[in-house]
Amino acid sequence: MMNKYRIAGGILTASLVMSACGGNSASEDTSESEDVNELVEENASSNEEDSTEVTNEDESTDTADGGGDTDTPEVDEIVEESSDNTPEEDTAEATNEDESTDTSDGGGDTDTPDVDEIVEENPGSTSDTIMPDDLEHKASEAVTAASEKFDGALKTLELDNEDDQWVYQVEMESETEEYEATLSAEDLSFINEERENDDGFDTEEHFNYDNAVAAEEAAQTAIDETGEGLEGWTLSIEDGQLEYEMDMADTDMTINAETGEVTEMDD
Repeated sequence: MMNKYRIAGGILTASLVMSACGGNSASEDTSESEDVNELVEENASSNEEDSTEVTNEDESTDTADGGGDTDTPEVDEIVEESSDNTPEEDTAEATNEDESTDTSDGGGDTDTPDVDEIVEENPGSTSDTIMPDDLEHKASEAVTAASEKFDGALKTLELDNEDDQWVYQVEMESETEEYEATLSAEDLSFINEERENDDGFDTEEHFNYDNAVAAEEAAQTAIDETGEGLEGWTLSIEDGQLEYEMDMADTDMTINAETGEVTEMDD
């Protein structure tokens, strides 16, 4: 626009000078005016093209700089694409790998003893051996039942297997009689009873069952020590000491009946 005004002003000034000097005719003025108009139109057209080029360059610059909605991705689209790039299968595989690692690192029941160890510690009852917990009645009950039949002091108490039946044998003594009873360990029924005259009453051979550790406790000690099954036991006084003689599957063991300690063991 400034070029247009400058050119027009220059031509107008020249015309005025020529008119004042009495120069060219009216036809020449007309021609010059037409030339002025052509120059003005050309400059206007040139200016419009320059303006268009500048506008296009600005738009190009704006687009390159990130202008325009189409070149800028939506935040939601980015989040959605990022989410799609992490499949659920990968998460599941990672979880399985973690679980596998935990297991291989010793997770789980590492403190659970092997089956062989359990069998060794608790051999279980067989046709020839018995576990204390498998007895229906305790030794103390057999003593009580026999005491109801005979008034005397306890001399010997045994657990034995007779004809594939576990029985208690109770031997008692009074000043005039000796009494023996065999009772079923299953139901405490009396299988056999015997009485004999006896004049050899000896208080050093008598004991009170309440002064001994329970027979079941002593038997469990023997099982734990040997890992063998129990074939029977005898409770009596030997050399002035109340003790259990434990008859195991392959081992004979002596336990102090007053303390429950193992005092002797023979293979």
